[in-house]
Amino acid sequence: MADERCVMSMWVTDGVSHRLVTMPYCVKFTFDKDLYRCYTRAMGTFYSPAPADFTADMVIKIFLRINGVVRHVGIADSVTLSPCGSGYTLSFSSRGFTLLLAQNEPYPRINQNVDLKSLIERNLDISDITCENDTPVVNYIYVKERSTIWEAVAAYAIKAMGHYPYIRSHNKVSVSYDVGNIVSLEGVRLTAQSSALSTADLLSDLHMMDIDDTYSYEYHDSEAGKYGIVRSRYYPLDNQWLYSPVRGLQAKTDYSRRGQKVRSLTYQGCLNEDLMDTVTNCGAMTGMRVNAVRVTGDRRGMFTTVKAYIDGYGQIS
Repeated sequence: MADERCVMSMWVTDGVSHRLVTMPYCVKFTFDKDLYRCYTRAMGTFYSPAPADFTADMVIKIFLRINGVVRHVGIADSVTLSPCGSGYTLSFSSRGFTLLLAQNEPYPRINQNVDLKSLIERNLDISDITCENDTPVVNYIYVKERSTIWEAVAAYAIKAMGHYPYIRSHNKVSVSYDVGNIVSLEGVRLTAQSSALSTADLLSDLHMMDIDDTYSYEYHDSEAGKYGIVRSRYYPLDNQWLYSPVRGLQAKTDYSRRGQKVRSLTYQGCLNEDLMDTVTNCGAMTGMRVNAVRVTGDRRGMFTTVKAYIDGYGQIS
């Protein structure tokens, strides 16, 4: 793939100065993102015909551009640089900076009168992470001990918007489901289509303790019953959901249904779909929202798989 379809670049530092190094030839790559994962992922192997003037440990940030669009900016999780002829190959694995939302614990407290932006900024300051602006202000988000910032973001999104947060573009935390584009797949060459079912995590009956130590809050999911599944859970009183304990139980149930029913297709090429885009002209997936995207490329060409989840959050309007 010696063209501009997929370009990998990286920030390299010697401890004093930084510079951008671009790898001109793609040997193979994989990029993916998912509604239920708070970061993008990228990995691949690229080649340069010129000798390397840096070492692997000097790489501090990785960029991936597909068809001219930056799809990934992330941490250099692993980098391997190997001589190859007169040049070198570089293999890497990288996760987007929003990963850090799931790896940092916020200060346990009540965050009062917050929107999405202020909730994140009160708990983490990383320039590579952005978020959707002008989201609703909620009266409070309770942050529990040993929880993560992403869990607080999820609680905010469910309270303010009624659905799960996700990463749009690269490293942008979003909660609105009406910001997606319409992507037509008319004329693309389909290479695979499928439907799938997963009931491994479905919960049927959830209970939460009241202040009098009885489990008076309950939520039952009939979806599990359709498959003859009985899975009960009992929870202590959760301060995060004091405003509506039953809504908290419903949120746990909705999350247990993640990826329950899946429609997917694979086609040759890449149209740069993003999460919450709506696809058209694609048979059984027409009118559905994109909930996962995976783009791969090698000597055979570039292929994109898009998935729509029919579950608690994927196709919510």
